[in-house]
Amino acid sequence: MVLLNRLNSKRVKLRRRIRIKRLCKNVAGIGLVVSQTALFVALLVFALHSIIGLAAAPYIMGGFFGLMKKKRFKWVKGKYSSCKKLYEQIDVAAKGVFIVINDLDTISRMVKRLEDEVEHWREVADICVKNYGHGNGRCEILKMVLREFHDCQTNFMDQLEELEEHIYLCFLTINRSRRLLMEKITDK
Repeated sequence: MVLLNRLNSKRVKLRRRIRIKRLCKNVAGIGLVVSQTALFVALLVFALHSIIGLAAAPYIMGGFFGLMKKKRFKWVKGKYSSCKKLYEQIDVAAKGVFIVINDLDTISRMVKRLEDEVEHWREVADICVKNYGHGNGRCEILKMVLREFHDCQTNFMDQLEELEEHIYLCFLTINRSRRLLMEKITDK
C-alpha cells in the first residue's frame, strides 16, 4: 500500500512536470510567434515610412531651401504677390507628390503581381515534388508542368522588364518634379 501511494505520488508529480513543460513549450512558441509578428509589423511600418520619406524628402528640402533664401519682394505692378507665389509653389509640390504616390502605388501593385506569380509556381513545384513518386502518369505531369512553366517564363520576364522600366520612369518623374519645384521656388 505504501509502495502504491509512493508510485501514485511520483506519477502525479511526473504528470504535473510534463504538463508544466508542455505549457512552457506552448507559451514559448506563442511568445516567439507574437514577437516575430510584432517585429514584422514594426519593420513593415518602418519600410512604408521610409518609402514615404524618400518620396517626400526632395520636396521638403526644396521648400526649406526656398524659405531660407532671403528674397526681396518688389512691389511692381503686374508682378505676383508673395501669396500667389507661395500658392504656386505649394501647388507644384502637391502635384509632384501626387504623381510620385501614384507611381509608387503602381510599382507596389506590379511587385505584388510578380510575387503572386512566383508563389504560384513555387506551390506548383511543391505539388510536383510531393506527387512525383505517386501514380503512373508522373512523368507526363512533370513534362506538362515544365512546358507550361517555359511558356509562362517569357510573360514573367516581360513583367520584370515592365517593372524595371516603370521604376526608371518613376525616378525620372521624381527628378522632374523636384526640378520644377526648385525652379518655382527660385523663380527662374
